[in-house]
Amino acid sequence: MLLARPALGAVRMTHDLLRYDLLLKGGHVLDPGQGLDAHLDIAVSGGKIAAIAPDIPAQDAARH
Repeated sequence: MLLARPALGAVRMTHDLLRYDLLLKGGHVLDPGQGLDAHLDIAVSGGKIAAIAPDIPAQDAARH
C-alpha cells in the first residue's frame, strides 16, 4: 500500500505530539541497583531515558 507523504508542517506537528524521540523494543536491560534483568522497552526523550517498561507502544515514539 502506498500512502501520500504529508506536508512538512504536518510532520512537525505530529512529531511534537509524540511522547518519545526514540524507542528501543525488547532490549536486555541489566541494572543490579534496581534489580532489573529482563527484556524491556527503553524510551528516550531529549537525549535521556524517559521510560523503561515491558511494552511501550511504538506509536508513542518518533523513531523505533
